[in-house]
Amino acid sequence: MGNIERRFREIGEMRGRGSEQLVGATLEMMVQKREIDEFERIEPRSELDYRGIDFFVIIKGKRFPLQVKSSRRGLKEARKEHPEIPAIRARPGDPIEKIHRRLKTELGQARARYRRKGCRG
Repeated sequence: MGNIERRFREIGEMRGRGSEQLVGATLEMMVQKREIDEFERIEPRSELDYRGIDFFVIIKGKRFPLQVKSSRRGLKEARKEHPEIPAIRARPGDPIEKIHRRLKTELGQARARYRRKGCRG
């Protein structure tokens, strides 16, 4: 891999970490507001991370995986590759209120899918 490709990959990774930090801060706010029970951040480069999971969000005792993407293209690819894992787009600089709305929508849809399968959650 050449220097340019390596630098682009490093920039993408930094942008992704920034997006995940923003989502982590928003999830912390949701815990404080009692909208979710808690959340777990997945270790970077772990098996779960390679499977597309960045967080587990716990709502009423049920764990929901969550993917975080920093671009529309990344979000589209993630939903195609892992359609069973809820995903949101968050860009560094996005207002926390916008991320909050996206999280509530995506997690609400995940809970509805879970209930439709005949499970409680």
